[in-house]
Amino acid sequence: QVFSAIPKVCSVHNIFPNHYQLDHGQFTGCFMTQLHVKSMRKMSKVIADSRSVSDNLIEGFGLNNVEIIRNGVDTSLYLPVENNVEKTMLRKKLGLPEFVKIWISSGYLSPRKNPVALISIWKKIFGSDNSNHLVFIGRGSLENHCHQICAQMPNIHFAGYVNNVSEY
Repeated sequence: QVFSAIPKVCSVHNIFPNHYQLDHGQFTGCFMTQLHVKSMRKMSKVIADSRSVSDNLIEGFGLNNVEIIRNGVDTSLYLPVENNVEKTMLRKKLGLPEFVKIWISSGYLSPRKNPVALISIWKKIFGSDNSNHLVFIGRGSLENHCHQICAQMPNIHFAGYVNNVSEY
């Protein structure tokens, strides 16, 4: 009772029950979703990071304590490199080709994030067009599979886990 006056807030970044079921299987995923939703009902506010997450919580689970606050991006840290000399040095440091368009996918390589779909789309759009390169930043359960299906794709790169995402 002492803590009942203290506001309780949580943030949600995933669609329920999809992410739990993909990561933990149908039975465990459904159980985890029920526990999570039960705890969210006790919150003063549930902060969703997107309209789709908010809609899922309100329409799918009847939560009425949901607000949206989108993830912010530090634009002083994540911005294009305009200086060509600096861009060349950075690409050499990262082992990336100098005069191509670089596309980045940063995240966990898992069924929930579905990097295989991105690779499939990439192959259809760009094939092995060397003027466009895709870089995956991150590791995960699909990492080996992604490497295998990209073995003959010189324009798809895997950086693995990095501490310098902003340099990409």
